[in-house]
Amino acid sequence: MMTRGRRYPPVRRGRRGATCSIINLFMKHSVFPPAAAGSACLLALFALAGAAPAAELYYTGFENPPFVAGGQLPGQDGWAAIPPFLNPGAAVITDAAAATGAQSLLVRGSDMTAAPEVDPYAVVGSYRRPVNYDAGAGLSTVLITSDVMLEGAPLGTGDFFTANIAARSADGAVGELSISSDGRVYGFTGTGADGLTLINEPISLNEWHNLGISVDFAANTYSFLVDGTGYGTFPFEAGFTSDVLLRGSLVVYGRPDAGAYSKDNFTARYDNFSIATVPEPGSLSCLLPAAAACLLKRRRRG
Repeated sequence: MMTRGRRYPPVRRGRRGATCSIINLFMKHSVFPPAAAGSACLLALFALAGAAPAAELYYTGFENPPFVAGGQLPGQDGWAAIPPFLNPGAAVITDAAAATGAQSLLVRGSDMTAAPEVDPYAVVGSYRRPVNYDAGAGLSTVLITSDVMLEGAPLGTGDFFTANIAARSADGAVGELSISSDGRVYGFTGTGADGLTLINEPISLNEWHNLGISVDFAANTYSFLVDGTGYGTFPFEAGFTSDVLLRGSLVVYGRPDAGAYSKDNFTARYDNFSIATVPEPGSLSCLLPAAAACLLKRRRRG
């Protein structure tokens, strides 16, 4: 189990105070708005509570070590090498504008090179962290999350330039979630232009947001999370039966420039990328009283 970046204190079974400490630490470093604090607290339990048999498959805040500011992402800390048409050199570690800590990942539209292989898009950057987790042999639900910010002025309608997170099983894509240049957040099945739009909600640009995809391999479904709010549960595509999560990805798409629509005007930023198994609902239920106590304590302090 890889635990680079932020670390959480051990949580002993049956100790409400210890459970609260992990929730409060999550909340302290969360970028959720105050209105989403309750959902964020429950997500902290859902994904990270040590009293249940959960596990962090991978986490990074893109900090040094192992990441050095100015270096490209692929090839570092297990991030997969990718072909040139997917713009490996555009994904750069930066020591500016981190959601937490000192560093984050930067993908400027102006650094991306067009390629015919990604038609109908002009540019694509696909940055992949393999885990090859077999959910059939362990916990069946995996949560992929990242803090994401798309910088630029909101531009018309349609997903001209997007900053995405994505999940992929051995069968194919099992959910993709994006912040778009039109000030919307979209959830897709499939990949890129081949995907069916499942959610379409307003979201602000130039601010950090937390995006999440929860993949349930037992039920063959996935769900979307935006700043702690859930947006539906959707079935895998027909014929998808694999229990193996190949990877979580950070993906940037840009359509062909046209007039005022220019990829050079947009920048995608990522921080606090995590892939973790989560406890089964029955295991989580024993922690809900502790969650309620922590939330009540936070309200009283506020």
